Amino acid sequence: EKPPLMYWLTALSLKLFGPTEFAARFWCATFGFLTVLLTRMMGRRWKNERVGWLAAAILATSVLFFGLTQFLVLDMALTFWMTLALSAGARLLFERSSDHVTLYSVLLALAMAGGMMTKGPIAILLPSLAFVGIAWRYGLRARLERVALGPALLIGAALVAPWFILVSSQHPVFLEFFFIHEHIQRYLTDVHHRTEPFYFFLPVLLAGFFPWSFFLPKIIRTWFSHERAAMERDPQGALWVGWAIGVVLFFSLSQSKLVSYILPIFPALALLAAYEWDQAMDEAVMPAWVKRGLSLVMVVWIIGVALLQYPPAQLLTPEWSQVSEVFGALRLALPLAVFLVVGTMSAGDTFGSFAALMVAQVLVLGSLVPVAASLDPLFSTQHLASILEERLQPGQKIVTYGISYENRMQTLVFYTGQRVAVLGDPGELTLGRDHDPDSAAWFADETQMDQALAQEPAGTWAFTDPERWESLAGQSDTYQFIAKEGPRVLFQKVR
Repeated sequence: EKPPLMYWLTALSLKLFGPTEFAARFWCATFGFLTVLLTRMMGRRWKNERVGWLAAAILATSVLFFGLTQFLVLDMALTFWMTLALSAGARLLFERSSDHVTLYSVLLALAMAGGMMTKGPIAILLPSLAFVGIAWRYGLRARLERVALGPALLIGAALVAPWFILVSSQHPVFLEFFFIHEHIQRYLTDVHHRTEPFYFFLPVLLAGFFPWSFFLPKIIRTWFSHERAAMERDPQGALWVGWAIGVVLFFSLSQSKLVSYILPIFPALALLAAYEWDQAMDEAVMPAWVKRGLSLVMVVWIIGVALLQYPPAQLLTPEWSQVSEVFGALRLALPLAVFLVVGTMSAGDTFGSFAALMVAQVLVLGSLVPVAASLDPLFSTQHLASILEERLQPGQKIVTYGISYENRMQTLVFYTGQRVAVLGDPGELTLGRDHDPDSAAWFADETQMDQALAQEPAGTWAFTDPERWESLAGQSDTYQFIAKEGPRVLFQKVR
């Protein structure tokens, strides 16, 4: 369904480090780290050394960016490649010297090829639109035309074409599925059932770029006031602004929306926020926008402390109780964060306030790491898989029955090391099911899953959701309950 780069890299890390969570997530963390370093370099070249360091710090401590370094998803790698493309394109557009045009052209091609081999043509389309738009708006078409197109196309084709030719020759359905279904239909229709309102990414941005999202109003004022005078003076800053707005608008118009889609704008936002903080640090008095932003951040932290101490009735669930047991560090980190920021803010120290906010955010994010492990019952099959491994006998089959495989059961194969039969909606495994010669033994759609379960031999292990288990619980002579955790029930067919 997707290009292979992250799958190849993950296979490599699993081979080197073994089948561990560290190996599985290694490349997402690595690409995140590389993106932080690249953002620092971009800030230094755009403005100065301090802007580079501030941008790196802001990016690394934003909630969504930090969080997605901990998940095996494609978006972190895509963000790195897109940021590299922005960096190379900016060098081509805004540097007068033509000494390194071929180098930057090759780097641009490499970045777009990496993005293409990670997730698809979006890695070429969006940066290209950004560069063409800025070049047209600021009369830089001549610099855009100096791109060493021959070497760039040659390298890009050499990196991308072989795999696409090979996979299409072996699976003729791939090109139509990949380009039409996975991109055009995903964008224009609700074929993947991920429809969200147009404004979906605004709260995602507010929460995901926290705590730095509370300083975004200052960025908007800087770049859009006085008839966008700042953008007229600084086309490179206009590129960061246009990139952020363009990507959000592009995906807001899509009929398929996921939280991670706007991750590629975070480096640009970090650069813009860093520039504002850099300017503020040179002022004799702490600017009002800094005080307002810091105050809002502290309000959020204080609300967090209150919710931890006095959770509302809606949160008093078994899952919340399990999670709240490991909130000890967070209960300490949030008040300490407020204390640090209040102290520097009351002294009117802008640099100190930034440093305090950084330290406080690191404390909060560090405190969330053990909390993440306690969320396993909601998001991971790790514990139930360990129960299953203790009892699983050679030759016994594992199936999922009527439970969303792609949302709730994907980790099962990783933790059991076995192929799992899917009885019910296959979700994004549909293409594989339709072209697997053994699909009848491993798949049954929703109209056939009851019959398929009944035909499985005694000893078969199955996972389902609590609602479906209720309908099976009365057949105790056929199905035996083993364990329940979060939205999953493990049972065995005994007859």
